[in-house]
Amino acid sequence: MSNSYKINKSSGAKGMTLLEMVIALSMTSVALVGLFSAVSSMMLEAESNKDQNAALNIARQELAALQNATFQTVFATYGPSSPANNSFQSSWYKRRD
Repeated sequence: MSNSYKINKSSGAKGMTLLEMVIALSMTSVALVGLFSAVSSMMLEAESNKDQNAALNIARQELAALQNATFQTVFATYGPSSPANNSFQSSWYKRRD
């Protein structure tokens, strides 16, 4: 009687069982979700890096302009009694309000 309950693998049956298919599909879906999450995260980081690089380039340009200016010019422009009221404004960047 115990022989009737055994699965005979050598019977020539080909293919996968339903359980094997469910496991394979779940593993594939987990891998795809991880891949899409990684791609999304990389795209957000690339956008953030682009903004940081733009800010860094503006800062470098302004520092180069300050380094090339005389002390009197810098003090008159950014000193305590300056008409700019101690606010730093980029020479080419215009704020969008």
